[in-house]
Formats: sequence, structure tokens, C-alpha cells
Amino acid sequence: MSRINTQQWSGGWNKAEIALGLVTLLVGIAVGMLPLNQLGLFVAIALTLVVVAITFAEPALGLAFTLFAAPFGPLENIMLHLPIESGQLLLILTLAAWLARMLYRRELRLSTGLLVWPLLTFIGVAVLSFFAAQSFELWAKECLKWIEVLAAYVLVVSEIKARPHTLRIFVAAILISTLFEAALGIFQFGLRGEGPDEFAILGGRFFRSYGTFEQPNPFGGYMGLTWPLMAGIALYYVGRTIAMLKEH
Repeated sequence: MSRINTQQWSGGWNKAEIALGLVTLLVGIAVGMLPLNQLGLFVAIALTLVVVAITFAEPALGLAFTLFAAPFGPLENIMLHLPIESGQLLLILTLAAWLARMLYRRELRLSTGLLVWPLLTFIGVAVLSFFAAQSFELWAKECLKWIEVLAAYVLVVSEIKARPHTLRIFVAAILISTLFEAALGIFQFGLRGEGPDEFAILGGRFFRSYGTFEQPNPFGGYMGLTWPLMAGIALYYVGRTIAMLKEH
């Protein structure tokens, strides 16, 4: 009579996998017993924990989450009235995860690109504008935004130089966010058939798109910054496809 392996069943499941399965089952049962008004809160907490775990495992993905969440800032301010936007929280979390990883590995590698010095100069001028600022709160918010831009830029340059594959993550994040905003803008422009009266054009048949920015001008600025990148990527792959067809 053969002995039973206590570490692994014949089906290939070990103790850790069995324990994980039981925990998952218990969590599923617990979630199923939650009242409907608490289910949304549980899902939000679970997603938050997942995002935090992924960000600390791969800071580049944390920045990808940030790039997607940032355009929702104006909508969050109107609907939720939060003191800080989710995009800013994600960026802070990403920077913390990035620095924690470097400290853990005992390798502080910061790469600077050509835009570092212009950004530092601009931030310096912005800081000096404090003496002419009429609102300390607005001055602090704008300075903080540009400091975040500088930090995100250093992160991107450093990551791409250290690990070139992260470039694909950043480009994919911009692509997904841009396509989402573009699709929403097209829907708001002519497919929905209604919208704010002040955004109506051509006799109310169409409406100015505003995406998740709640205003047409920042939406147009965002699309104006991102569509050239998307067009360049599309032309690159069209050229590659044509070259491959010619070879065959």
C-alpha cells in the first residue's frame, strides 16, 4: 500500500494552495453575506488593497494607474468633494513604492533628462511668485502640482533607463486613458443627444465634449497633448506592417 504524500496530493495541490483555496472560499462566503449597502465599500477596500500591492510590486504599474486616474480629478471634486484627488494619491503611493524599492535594494539610481533643468527653473519662478500671490492655498496647490510633474518625470526617465521594458507600460497607460477619454468625448459630442445647454453647438444638435474634465477647454488640452503621441505610434506600426507585407 503506497504512502500518502502529506506535502502534495496526487492532483498536484500542496498545503499552501489548499489553504489559499479555503481562505478564498471563506472570504467569498463572507462577502455573499454582506448587506448590499456594505458590498460597495468592501469592493472599494479590496480594490484599494490590490492596487497598493501591485504598486509596491511594480511601481511602473502604479504610475500607469495614476495616468488613468488623473483625468477623473475634476469629476471627483464635483461628485465626492474629496480634499485630495485619487490621481495625486496614486502618484504619492507610486513615488513611495519606488523609493522603498530602491532603499530595499540599496541602489539609489536617479536619471535626469533634458527637461529637468527647465522644470526646476519653472518651479523656482513659481516658488518666488509667493510674494505676489493673492491666495496661499492656490499658490501651494500649483507649486505642488509642478513638483509632482518633476518627480514623475525623474521616475519615468530613471525606470526606462534602468528597465527599458517599462516604456511599454507607460505608453500603454497613456494609450488606454486617451482612448477612453476620446470615446467618452465622441459620445458626449453627438451620440448621447443631450448635454449642458452652455455646451450646445449647431442649434443644440451637438455638444462640446468635456470628458471627465467637466469643461471643454481642459479636455481639449488633454487630447491635444496625447493625440500626437497616439498618432505617432499608429504611424509607426502602420509603417512596420507595410514593410512586413512588402517582404512577403
